[in-house]
Amino acid sequence: IGNATADGLYITDKNGEIIVNGLEWGSYFFEEVSAPEGYAMPKNVRTATVVLSAANVEESLKTPLTVSLTNDKIYGNVELLKVDDSTPANALPGAQFSLFTEDGDRVYVNGRDGAYAYSSKATDTVMVTPEDGRITVSQLPYGAYYFLETKAPSGYLVNSEHIGFKIEVNQAADEEPRVTRTCINSTVRAAISFLKADTVKDVPLTGAVFTLYKAGAGE
Repeated sequence: IGNATADGLYITDKNGEIIVNGLEWGSYFFEEVSAPEGYAMPKNVRTATVVLSAANVEESLKTPLTVSLTNDKIYGNVELLKVDDSTPANALPGAQFSLFTEDGDRVYVNGRDGAYAYSSKATDTVMVTPEDGRITVSQLPYGAYYFLETKAPSGYLVNSEHIGFKIEVNQAADEEPRVTRTCINSTVRAAISFLKADTVKDVPLTGAVFTLYKAGAGE
């Protein structure tokens, strides 16, 4: 009927409208089967029912009878866990992160102590992992994003990886994040040198044997 697809479906145009002509008298309603990208399905997927009859047929030819249905945008939550590379059970506090869209645009947040929420306005909030190494960001709009570490915990190297994720499922702000990611840090490694020399002639001595200990590790 009307401008339906081959599957008998109707798709909203750029104005969000569907107009169906040539209907016989009777009662009709629309039922949404797929939401636009970035939007959640409504709880009630059916529109109100309209009745075409002798009483309104002439009016409907001039101005179609109208029903409407609204959709909410998708907002979701994400969690990032910061851990040590050699001991993944060890969460790392003190790491700082920024958040970006997949196109590289900065995403701003509000919050503190590891719990943050999306902000539509620019803020100077810096996301920092607390003692449990976890950062959560709630109410991110539908889309693709990545975390980028800007400062590593003391004694660790910055992980420059783009930690990507997508928000595709609608969630309330207080729901447990359905998207989780892990950021791993390697400890800073260094080299030390030791010179063994003759006390009188100050020449290097070959063959001396030593044991190396880490201070405070049971030396």
